[in-house]
Amino acid sequence: MAEPSVLKHPRFRRVLLVIAFVLAGLSGLWWFQYRPFVSTDDARVAAPMAAGGRVERVLVREGQAKTTG
Repeated sequence: MAEPSVLKHPRFRRVLLVIAFVLAGLSGLWWFQYRPFVSTDDARVAAPMAAGGRVERVLVREGQAKTTG
């Protein structure tokens, strides 16, 4: 007599279902925690222009250290 397939065993299916839900939950948690943040290693972020116009002067020097305040 042939034994039933392991894949058809109810306990095996329940374990696979629990693993799938846990992985889906962890993926969702990662997505909502870390996905919305933009990396700004080079301080450039793709964003629409808020206002058009010409820059007359910039009040900082390149490489200037930021002070608190």
